[in-house]
Amino acid sequence: MTEERISDFLDNGVRVVVPQGSLDPEGGPVLEQRCVELIESGDRRLLLDLSGVDFVSSAGLRGLVMVVKKLQAVGGQLVFCGLRPIVSRVFEVSGFSTFLRIEADRDKASEALHTALAVPADSVN
Repeated sequence: MTEERISDFLDNGVRVVVPQGSLDPEGGPVLEQRCVELIESGDRRLLLDLSGVDFVSSAGLRGLVMVVKKLQAVGGQLVFCGLRPIVSRVFEVSGFSTFLRIEADRDKASEALHTALAVPADSVN
């Protein structure tokens, strides 16, 4: 995956990131780097639409964990959507589906991000 295979745009305060291809030893770090750049430039709400991703390896999963940690460190939120069955299965088998927020589509993912950040962090028990 090259940077050209990752598009992103701002939608109502949410940065939507849309990678295409594989999140493997080549593609995983490219996506991680792009997301880190976005976070460092001030984005705090990331929506990763993985509908164009056809494969995720352990390197891809590692990159996603790094993005989650980076966002958590700055008080941000990350929601995934559009997982193909094969990608969804990798998330389930790896246990990622138990601690990552995954929604069916962009609308639901965007709504989840707006709801999550509307609640002050200190009011969540």
